[in-house]
Amino acid sequence: LLDNLKTGSANVAITGLAGCGKSMLMKWMALSLIRTIPNHQRIPLFIEIRDLVWSSDENESLENIIFRSCTEPSARCTLDQFVIGLRNGIFVVLLDGID
Repeated sequence: LLDNLKTGSANVAITGLAGCGKSMLMKWMALSLIRTIPNHQRIPLFIEIRDLVWSSDENESLENIIFRSCTEPSARCTLDQFVIGLRNGIFVVLLDGID
């Protein structure tokens, strides 16, 4: 699973009952990916859905919501650059808590 995430060759959904360790697995995968960034050159983004700030705009993209959660208002990176990075596989996005 980690090898597939490192190469960008997989989209994975991890499912299970409450308390079975899904969040712990996701955090472990994020830490493992961080430790091996020099090998795979991808940036892991561990995002807990409950921590995202949803706007009142129903048409706001998930990409924009994630961008706002990962950057400061004074960031030099733009949303367009972030989206390009997502589409080019620069990031490994680990979304936790989709219940």
